[in-house]
Amino acid sequence: MSQLSAYNLLEEFSKHNEVEILSYKVNFLQNINVLEIDPVFSNFTQKRVLDNNFLSKHLHTCNSFIQKVQNQSVQTAIATMGVPFAPELNEINLKNEDQVYNFITQNLKDSFTIYEIQHNSSTICISFCPELDSFCISSGTQTIVCYNEKDIHLYQEPMHERPRQAAYQFFSFFNRMPIKQQNNFIQDLMNRSLIGSYNLKKQIEWFAIVEHYSNQRMVDPITVKNFLNHYKLVAAQTQFTSSSKLQQHFYQIYNQPIEQFHVYYKGKTLYFWRDNTFLGCCFIPYRQYSILNQFKSILFNKEKQNQKDEPYKYLTQFNLNDQDFEFYKKYTDLMLENPEAIKNRNHFSQLSSQILKSIRQNVYYQQEQQNNIITNQLSTSIVVIPIGISGMGYEKLCSFIVKAGQRVQIINKADQINDKNQLYFYEKICNPKELEQINKQLKSLPFTLKTIALLPECNFPYHQKNSQFKFPFSFNFIMFCLLSVLDDKNAVRQVINQLKEFQNYKLSNFQTDFKVYCRFMPESKETDDLYSELVEQDFYTALNSEDDQLIESLSQYKETHRNIEDNFLKDQSKRVIAAIEENSQMLIRKSVQFQLERNDNLQYGLFIENPDWNVIDNFIKSCLEIIVQDYPNDTGINRMYYQYDIQFRPQNAVFMKLSQPYMETNQLQEKTIEAKVSIAVIIVDGIVMLHPQELGLDLLQDIPIYSRNIDSSKSNKISEQLRIDVRKMQKQNAAEGQIQKKQVEFNRKSWIAYMVKYKPINIKLVGRQIN
Repeated sequence: MSQLSAYNLLEEFSKHNEVEILSYKVNFLQNINVLEIDPVFSNFTQKRVLDNNFLSKHLHTCNSFIQKVQNQSVQTAIATMGVPFAPELNEINLKNEDQVYNFITQNLKDSFTIYEIQHNSSTICISFCPELDSFCISSGTQTIVCYNEKDIHLYQEPMHERPRQAAYQFFSFFNRMPIKQQNNFIQDLMNRSLIGSYNLKKQIEWFAIVEHYSNQRMVDPITVKNFLNHYKLVAAQTQFTSSSKLQQHFYQIYNQPIEQFHVYYKGKTLYFWRDNTFLGCCFIPYRQYSILNQFKSILFNKEKQNQKDEPYKYLTQFNLNDQDFEFYKKYTDLMLENPEAIKNRNHFSQLSSQILKSIRQNVYYQQEQQNNIITNQLSTSIVVIPIGISGMGYEKLCSFIVKAGQRVQIINKADQINDKNQLYFYEKICNPKELEQINKQLKSLPFTLKTIALLPECNFPYHQKNSQFKFPFSFNFIMFCLLSVLDDKNAVRQVINQLKEFQNYKLSNFQTDFKVYCRFMPESKETDDLYSELVEQDFYTALNSEDDQLIESLSQYKETHRNIEDNFLKDQSKRVIAAIEENSQMLIRKSVQFQLERNDNLQYGLFIENPDWNVIDNFIKSCLEIIVQDYPNDTGINRMYYQYDIQFRPQNAVFMKLSQPYMETNQLQEKTIEAKVSIAVIIVDGIVMLHPQELGLDLLQDIPIYSRNIDSSKSNKISEQLRIDVRKMQKQNAAEGQIQKKQVEFNRKSWIAYMVKYKPINIKLVGRQIN
């Protein structure tokens, strides 16, 4: 079937009552209309979409069009197009193998590759429309047209708030491109849409490209990766798996615990590929998010208030085993014990995350889990066999797991397995043939044991066109391993020889009981376009003959390898332990005593390390001088300025000096952070605060320095009201000496806050527990 033209596609959408076409004019462009395909919620269901041949093929997360009316003719073009509609696959669909399951799996008869991305149906789409010589920017189903960032403010309707925010982020990186690169980027996005979604920090991460006029609209993942690397765009974290077992993969995602209750953790979208052919997609929800969301809807929906008399009733719809049911009963009880804390939706999210973490670590829950699996622990052993190449960090990973786990041993031969330990790590890193031999040998032992293949997690396999070499590891991963052993020429040659055993090999279909993945290097390092073409040429030479040139060309990259810290691999060891526990139903981690009441009272802060009060006071005095110059008739600020030297002396203090100034954080920050401070907030007779640069932390980022009539521990109530203004001053590179004045409310009283930007001072922040 040939692809429909834009006009025919729009006309076909108009025939289906599951969706409607919304049209509005672009006020600053003559005779231009934007048309959006919007779901009609009273008619729109997943079943109706799947039953409809047209919608199931052509409905995307965004379908928007441009129409130009001129001389009684209408010209139609696709403005933006999101990723294809992804049916939600739940446990019932999977168990019954019903219509949804059959629709998703209709093309998955042979082996295929799964690309997992953590996003839901809300996407951001960017395209360049040559008919308008402008960008089309969509968020959800709302689209705006902008020639440059100056056009964004022309859209002031509430419905345009989301695409406006997306447009600001888009132009912030587009404007940093050189002119030639901008022109190339524009050419690449003609008749194509670049697709992204927001991460937890409300930053756009990009993950797909869609062709507007093509039989296969989805562009293959390798091309997308190269595009994002070329333009240095932030890529969404992608996991890929070669698999033919969708059911096993579904349960692995469905049962994955979420880090916090946030829509970002609603679930994952899976895209199925066979080579460069797109086979379809589906959305798998995280069960834990669904449970918490259902509980939240009961709490905040007055129509469901009667269900509070049966607080566990909502759990019956989730097919929980006894252990999980007890887990969520405890969660429900602890949430309902804090009625004041869960009145606010944000507090609900924070308290949920805290309680879930507490229950997982709580000794009573761990003991209960231990009792349930004690028989399995005594009778079954687990042997982990690593597959990969030397230098990837397996030895260090094992050392972390041995410290964190119980009854763990590293072995180098099968006869070392005994009944004293439950988890064994094979010392030698294997190639596929060696793994099969060792697995066969282990299975012949007179023990009940299960084997796990431990695989390096890489974003994409390495394959260069017109080359005989194809490896299941990424090029950056291979270079990472070589850098680890670069000082030993024999070890470099060993890695090269090991690689040859993986040539044209896919890491799938092992005879082990389970597979577990570990990311041995940060994803950001793996996706960086770091190495020169010379390195790649020398790598080919090493594969064919000599490796001296490769060692020499790689030497200049040693520093990049040293910057990868042990903490990264330590975090990965926890992830590996969790995966082994999930697959084996064993408790590997050592018990941790944890009291919920104690956890509730823990608070953390980033303290200024050895504050230099001369520097801080001079900074504040300079800010006061600027305010006095701009507001010479303000008696309060004049009094504060002229009494500055007196009132801040300890013996004459009007304001109280905080001997150890700090800002609150949600968790303990282990590293010392260097920061610049260029903004002070001064409230006469109230409080003086410093605002450091953005630190990438989820906190208000105010540091009270002096206080009088405003309690320093309540500074967040002031900062909440000034957050947007302060961030604008930080992000818009406001000139030194700029002032903003704003009225704030505190303790049923109005205060005047002055925000001043001045020459930055440097401070160091160190994490500590607040007593």
